[in-house]
Amino acid sequence: CMSKHSVTRFSICAFLLFLLSAFMVACGSSNASTPPKPTVTPPTPSPTPAITLTSYKGTGYSIGYPQGWTTGGNSQQMQFSDPAQDNLTIEAKTGKPNVSTIGTYLVQFTLTGLKVAEKNYKEITVPSKTTIDGIQWDQGAATMTDPQLGPIQVIVLGTQNPKHPGQLFVMFYATTQKTFDKVNKEDFQPMLQSFKFQS
Repeated sequence: CMSKHSVTRFSICAFLLFLLSAFMVACGSSNASTPPKPTVTPPTPSPTPAITLTSYKGTGYSIGYPQGWTTGGNSQQMQFSDPAQDNLTIEAKTGKPNVSTIGTYLVQFTLTGLKVAEKNYKEITVPSKTTIDGIQWDQGAATMTDPQLGPIQVIVLGTQNPKHPGQLFVMFYATTQKTFDKVNKEDFQPMLQSFKFQS
């Protein structure tokens, strides 16, 4: 069951979109063409402050989250949130394995759904790839207006588990635009650096 911490509308929307995308991938629709995106070399990340993380082990992965954050969800979707509603969500679903474009497909499908569902949606430029646990993830980002928080920034990541290719991952993290840089450096990046794939 979900935690007592409130869940913003955009996270629920993205969750439903991923369930649909995973279903479509399982049915073989992952071959749908997507607009080509330029490959950008990710910049060298700046050092992040050392924080104490609590370990969480999910289905096919483990991750650490900061003290004071709460967890809620199930084996397919887990959300890590703090009282300010900064949140990082991991969704895992069985789908069609070994598709080279699967990460791009998952990211673009999710962003397209958010564009339809959310107000003032605007895609923003970020490196098209990022590395987590030594594996490249496809990456996209957008800003939009959340009914509770106002202007927010969302980063969406997608890949498949290299230790279990039939397991697909979408991970997205978000907070208000005015606090994004600070929260990203102090909380989100340490969480991403702690992420490990499991068999």
